[in-house]
Amino acid sequence: MLKDKISVCMATYNGRQFILPQVKSILSQLREYDELIISDDGSTDGTLAVINKFKDKRIKIFIHHKKTPPFQIAKNNFLVAYNFENALNQATGEYIFLSDQDDVWMPQKVEKTMQTLTNIHCGLTMSTIEVVDSEGRVIQRNPNLEKVSFLQGLKKAKYPGCTMAFDRSFLNEILPFPKYTVSHDAWIGLLANYQDRLHIINESLIQYRRHGANVTSSIKNPLWFKILYRVYYIFEVIKRTTLKKIRG
Repeated sequence: MLKDKISVCMATYNGRQFILPQVKSILSQLREYDELIISDDGSTDGTLAVINKFKDKRIKIFIHHKKTPPFQIAKNNFLVAYNFENALNQATGEYIFLSDQDDVWMPQKVEKTMQTLTNIHCGLTMSTIEVVDSEGRVIQRNPNLEKVSFLQGLKKAKYPGCTMAFDRSFLNEILPFPKYTVSHDAWIGLLANYQDRLHIINESLIQYRRHGANVTSSIKNPLWFKILYRVYYIFEVIKRTTLKKIRG
């Protein structure tokens, strides 16, 4: 494996409307030996047909066979997490980038992220975002993103998975996801925060598209469920970190 190979991991589901500019913005920053891993959750709107038109050997598509979520509450959250986990399991690169299907990467995203990962050796890095509407018009610039304590992050997590990148050693700690991972963003962010391996790039490196069809934007989970899965994450983060120390 090449020591600087990049794997971009994208989870797709009925993303035909916006996926073309996103894939273009990613491929334009990858080298010939990097890869774009796409895990598709059974799209029926022609998403894969759009992707296949690129005829780019760096694109590797994997069909994900949906698992049954453990609860009907947060069903879509579970499905998204499973799909991303499948993409991560296929990655062969030394550096892993997460990507949503409907955003657009800024031209300097890969370069600046790689500089951070290789120079700071933080494990996980995130950046701020520029929010755009369905037509690509900017509606919010550089929303605040600050590093907070583990407990503060647990209370109100701001871990935008669409901006995340990490090295393979941290990938090996992330996987497998805990059984009841309702949010892959929170799981990855909380684990890095607890281990003090999180670094924030205070610059917008993606255009985050806010539109009516965002997969998880309309989900409103009850308070008791939010408390329950946060307590679950505390135990899972501590357990995973303890196992890391035991294994040396």
